[in-house]
Amino acid sequence: MSQDLKLDYLLIDNQPEMSDDNLMGLSLADITVLMMQLDAYDFQRSAVLLEVIEQFQTAQTWLVPTLVLPEIEMSSIQHKLEETYQQPVAGVLYLSEEMVRLASEGVFCLHYPTHSLTQMMIAIAHQLEQASQAFTSLPDGQSTKGKLGRSRKRPLLNLLEFPRLERRVLTAVLRQGPINLDQLIEQSGHSSEEVMTAIEHLIQQGWIVQDPTTQVVRYRTENTPD
Repeated sequence: MSQDLKLDYLLIDNQPEMSDDNLMGLSLADITVLMMQLDAYDFQRSAVLLEVIEQFQTAQTWLVPTLVLPEIEMSSIQHKLEETYQQPVAGVLYLSEEMVRLASEGVFCLHYPTHSLTQMMIAIAHQLEQASQAFTSLPDGQSTKGKLGRSRKRPLLNLLEFPRLERRVLTAVLRQGPINLDQLIEQSGHSSEEVMTAIEHLIQQGWIVQDPTTQVVRYRTENTPD
């Protein structure tokens, strides 16, 4: 597509979930920029997505925290995220009153060309531009993709072959945090038996855990006991 349309860059904007389309987009990407907010649910989602991205052997992955409160120092955020995920932070996008006032009625960078948020976006764009130069010397039709590796913790490659319902259940847990079984069944649109089967498979794969007393389902972190 880039060749036929003579594109310098092809940017694909995906939602942070494991739908079929998103998984395909991640598998094709040479560079990934993972936008995230600094809350517990996004920390969980980002951990899972980064593990999936690792399976695709993406050449470069960056983290970009967004809607960050102005009083939080950039160096503190950068250190925390890079220490947690072992991935570089391309920049920090702070919450801006000007952005809120604009209310999507224009392009922020054009309205506020000297704003610190605009300057940060430019800095991130420059990093993407520099990284893309690594691909320009490759022969036509080639990318940096190699063979898919194996997860160090969970069989992530199997996730790509999971039935749609299992991916939907996992996405719901990641989006909403700990969630009651009845809520999962209601949101899925499937029978309780089908949802329970999906949950059991995800538990076996080490993705989630379920409290036997409350029936609450939650994402399994490294510190979650067996």
